[in-house]
Amino acid sequence: MDFFPLILMVTALHPSSTQELSCENFDVEDYSLIEGESFQFVPYILNDSMVALETFTWFRNSSGRERTVVPSDETERIHHHGGALFLLNVTVKDSGFYTARQNITSEACENYYVNIAVLEASRADKEHFYGALDDSGRNKHLVCPDPVANICRRLGGALSWYKDDTLLPGRRSEAMWLHNLTPEDQGVYTCVCTWTHESHQYTTSGSREVTIQNSFSSNLLILAPTKNISSHEGVELRLNCSVFCGTNINPKCSARWQVGEKNGKRDGYIESRNVHTSSPSQSTVATAILTIAKVSSGDFRTNFKCIGSDDFSTTERFFTLSSRDALTPLWLAGVGVVLLCVSAVILVKVFTVDITLLLRPYLPMAVCNKDSKRYDAYVVLETPPAQQRQNEGVQYPGKPPEDANKHMLAFAEQLVSVLENACRYHLFVQHRDNLPGEAHIAQVQKSIEQSRRLILVLAPRSESSDRQIDSTPRLSTAGFDWQVPLHHVLTQPNMAVILIQVGQAGDYAHLPLTLRYLLAKNAPLKWSPETHGTATRHSRFWKNVRYLMPVRAATRPPQQEGDKGYTGKWWGVLAL
Repeated sequence: MDFFPLILMVTALHPSSTQELSCENFDVEDYSLIEGESFQFVPYILNDSMVALETFTWFRNSSGRERTVVPSDETERIHHHGGALFLLNVTVKDSGFYTARQNITSEACENYYVNIAVLEASRADKEHFYGALDDSGRNKHLVCPDPVANICRRLGGALSWYKDDTLLPGRRSEAMWLHNLTPEDQGVYTCVCTWTHESHQYTTSGSREVTIQNSFSSNLLILAPTKNISSHEGVELRLNCSVFCGTNINPKCSARWQVGEKNGKRDGYIESRNVHTSSPSQSTVATAILTIAKVSSGDFRTNFKCIGSDDFSTTERFFTLSSRDALTPLWLAGVGVVLLCVSAVILVKVFTVDITLLLRPYLPMAVCNKDSKRYDAYVVLETPPAQQRQNEGVQYPGKPPEDANKHMLAFAEQLVSVLENACRYHLFVQHRDNLPGEAHIAQVQKSIEQSRRLILVLAPRSESSDRQIDSTPRLSTAGFDWQVPLHHVLTQPNMAVILIQVGQAGDYAHLPLTLRYLLAKNAPLKWSPETHGTATRHSRFWKNVRYLMPVRAATRPPQQEGDKGYTGKWWGVLAL
């Protein structure tokens, strides 16, 4: 209580001739009234309002007005009767500070104070209710507010109860019980006293709010922002802090922004807050909008904190502003790095063979083949259909096709020229390197076991040759030349196979089943005599073959006596 204005008021109440009076001052009482109602005030210290009229003097101090004496004429709208102050059909202008001085003796007095605030009916809200009943339980004891009940008792008035402006029949006592409450029982309960003064009826009311405390879920969660915010310098920026508070939230929930390390308003920042509860989910979301009139360079160095709180907990999250102008170089650099990586991947994919062949001479011997095998590849060439029929003594009805045989001979010459002469690989070519007098089957097995790769060369075929050549397998030594290498590939997975198709490919139906299986897994390399530059080691075809060959050529041991292969016109006797 502020005693300084009371001291001044007490001094003003005493004339100069009574300065020696000793007066006791009582606490100020505050009441809020609704416009149009009436009120009787009796200081709480007085048990009987019918104290001699002449011992009381009432004064009114209104805002902006001189102190006036309250009359005792009961026909006046505002008057007093002894220690009782009557305010009938009050208006907003009746608000003010009222003081009563009671002269006890010629040397002593007592001062009583009351502050009256009259509100428009449309502005009356929960803050002016006489408390709320929100305790748990399904039964509630509702009591008429004391100021209303006391007026009814003193003036012999009649009580009635209303719920949300609807009369409750039969409810006329000062207290009542509400049993087995349901959500429909929530609302504003108003106790109304109707009393008579000087043959006129007046009313005084007091309200309480009844709420049912539902089970609620408090789960503070910051919905926005979810990440740091980017902006241009010099523009207006709105920052949204949204906090999910929970469902059926009775406690208070709020969201707010804190700029920097300290709370408080700052120039150039405007914050607005709002709390919204959606229906029927009863989910509550609190929102705080911080408007920055003009983003400055200092804002990029400031921490912004989004804070959500209720009666139980508080959650917060830091955010910073980043300049979009500063992000542009980083974005361009990131795009450049991505493009560079994609280009590198494409280049490596396209030029894998060239890069590998370029680096092979510089690889240390430790990563090269360390086996003691004698040959880098075992070469099997398929006999062209025309040559095969001729070798078997079968005559064509017309002129036999000779292109297939020529193409196979041309390829065989290039094979030796590129891989053996230019690249220094050691090859074992069937029919060329067979040793006279040695058992053929043993020689094939021995040579394959001493080889690192198996090169299978398929002869060109045409539809006419496919029709003329019987694809039924023949049990002969030439067929064994196919079966032994293919069997070795299946039983020795570490031996790689290089498949080469010379010229036009057929349907491969005439080939052994094992070879067709290998063709289904790996497409053969295509060699065509019409392709320009195929006779050099740097052509695309021979680069692909070299890529599949061993990294280092085999170290061939010195030939022993009688170990030299046949060096005549071996391609003239191609047989399979």
